[in-house]
Amino acid sequence: MKCRSLDEFSWAVGLFEGEGTIFARSRTTKDTRFRHLVAIAMSDKDIIERFARIFPGGGSIMVKRPKEERFKTMYAYEISRSDIVKEFLLTIRPYLSIKKTSECDFCLSVIEEAGALPRKAPTYRRKHKSLTENEITMMRAERVAGALLKDLADKYLISISHVSRLTKH
Repeated sequence: MKCRSLDEFSWAVGLFEGEGTIFARSRTTKDTRFRHLVAIAMSDKDIIERFARIFPGGGSIMVKRPKEERFKTMYAYEISRSDIVKEFLLTIRPYLSIKKTSECDFCLSVIEEAGALPRKAPTYRRKHKSLTENEITMMRAERVAGALLKDLADKYLISISHVSRLTKH
């Protein structure tokens, strides 16, 4: 990421330090294993546009209209592509506070963890097909041995709640 000048870079990093958000989650969900995002949001459109000009490429400006008239329209610059999030965070990391640096490090670790794993093919759940007694017995044994509900659900192509119900006995 190339910035226009040191003054603009310093202004943008200071703004991000105060108003920016670093979000990372490594919890597995139905569709994604990892989620990471850096964003800065406020009601001043010109400030968000200036920030976006200083850190161009990969991000997008989002407009969030209020649900109630008494609130202002919010503008956000968000970066969610892992390679660009990583580049952005590595660029600003040396200038962040201890708190923001720890958030930055966690997000970078989530990105590294996600990159180290092969992309997971979508799994398809069984529809209206029951498991055999042998499959249920095997699943229960695996659960007792410490297998995670999600791993069993993926293996037997059933929902996590169904695995939970079957392995309670």
